[in-house]
Amino acid sequence: MMLPAAARRAAPRLMGLKHGLPTMHLLPAMHFHSSTPMRKRDFYEVLGVASGASKNEIKKKYYELAKKFHPDTNKDDPNAAKKFAEATEAWEVLGDDDKRQKYDTFGHAGVDPNAGGGDGFHGGFEDIFA
Repeated sequence: MMLPAAARRAAPRLMGLKHGLPTMHLLPAMHFHSSTPMRKRDFYEVLGVASGASKNEIKKKYYELAKKFHPDTNKDDPNAAKKFAEATEAWEVLGDDDKRQKYDTFGHAGVDPNAGGGDGFHGGFEDIFA
């Protein structure tokens, strides 16, 4: 049986349909990731302290590392500036009680301003549709 002309023209477009829905051709996940992951080190590891360390222990270790890796005192070490910045970032989070609590609960996502967590929704369900 021969299909009508309109059906023959539509056939190529319909070939991608399965049960009336377009099929998706997904690329392997590796195509969506960079080749070098931007994973941050654990802030406690950066400072070389335990997660239960006191604020004074954290502060002492930060000052020790800041002195050791400060770019002005390590002009010959190309990694010193990176290590100094990493230690400073860790201190800025772990030295602040509120940020430390968020970091301990949510990891880097809890203190990353680009993570987009927001403050959450505090209204009632009916407020959504009001």
